[in-house]
Amino acid sequence: MGDLNVRHNELGSHLTLNANGVHWKAFLNTTDTAVFTGKHAPTHVQGGKLDYVALINMPTYTAKTFLVRSLLSNHFALEMTLLVQSALAVPTKHLTLPPSRMVGLVVHVVAWYAV
Repeated sequence: MGDLNVRHNELGSHLTLNANGVHWKAFLNTTDTAVFTGKHAPTHVQGGKLDYVALINMPTYTAKTFLVRSLLSNHFALEMTLLVQSALAVPTKHLTLPPSRMVGLVVHVVAWYAV
């Protein structure tokens, strides 16, 4: 979610495009993992600069975005609700190392980090 100040006619801006618009549109053209929330519309259009809420690398998630117009500002605040499903807890696995092998493990880990 961001105050992107994007201007691009293909994204709904009626003003001349700007660098942010070019970069944002290029990003959207090269990825298929960005999903706009709501009706795929900009969330703030004051002054022809557009702000968006997008979920990136979260293809199975959905979200609801609302404008908070009650603040006395030239910007609208955004409230986003990310809808997630709860999952069953998965027991964690615990690995143990015999004390006699601990020194060797530490030596190998230190050598690995050094590389």
